[in-house]
Amino acid sequence: MVLLGMLTVSAHAQKVYTLDECRAMALRNNVKVRNAINDVEAARYGRKEAFTNYFPDISATGMGYNANKGLLQLDLGQGMNMSLLKNGVLGGITLTQPIFTGGQIVNGNRLAAVGVEVSRIQKEQSENEVRLTVEQYYWQVVTLQEKLNTIGTVEKQLNNIRKDVEIAVDAGVKNRNDLLQVELK
Repeated sequence: MVLLGMLTVSAHAQKVYTLDECRAMALRNNVKVRNAINDVEAARYGRKEAFTNYFPDISATGMGYNANKGLLQLDLGQGMNMSLLKNGVLGGITLTQPIFTGGQIVNGNRLAAVGVEVSRIQKEQSENEVRLTVEQYYWQVVTLQEKLNTIGTVEKQLNNIRKDVEIAVDAGVKNRNDLLQVELK
């Protein structure tokens, strides 16, 4: 009973995959396809980045300082001292609006759009390569299984022929050499 139970468990554990399931698993788990998907996303973000060149660039700077004595000290007379640059804050904001850059912004956006298209085509090519490889391996496995079935059938036929030849040898119709030839095959 235990042996019968173990055989049924092992029979249920084996899953037969269809070609579509194999393709889906390969596309989902293939590193090359995942990298191609990431490249498409990177190209899309590059295109968004190139588009931002139409907008002004804003930069800000700031600095603060505090000294124990002024940097410039003047003695103007009796009791009149003047100290400059003892503590303070400096700041600045710069806004740069591109007006004409010789077509660099427009061409940069065109190149970014081409980059998105190229990465999309490379992704499709990677997916097609994976599909083709999966199909080749799948059909190779199917072919090998059919060959195993053929070998099993031939083995059964040879066993039947061996039994017939053994009977014929025992009956004296065939000689032992014929039985050895069948056993060799």
